[in-house]
Amino acid sequence: MNEPDAVFFRPLWRRILLVVVVASWSALEWWNGDSFWGTLTAGVTAYAIWAYLIAFPGVGEEPKKE
Repeated sequence: MNEPDAVFFRPLWRRILLVVVVASWSALEWWNGDSFWGTLTAGVTAYAIWAYLIAFPGVGEEPKKE
């Protein structure tokens, strides 16, 4: 992820929306019985959770006191 991406995804709601959309896509694929696309999108969902909710720059850091 480069800096413009980090700036765009800084608001938490955008990151959560991304994860929800990809997880919904994965659920839809599994519901329709397409295990290939279901597995692929489940992997993308797992990566999105890690990249945008767990390891995103600034997540879990203490607020800076001025």
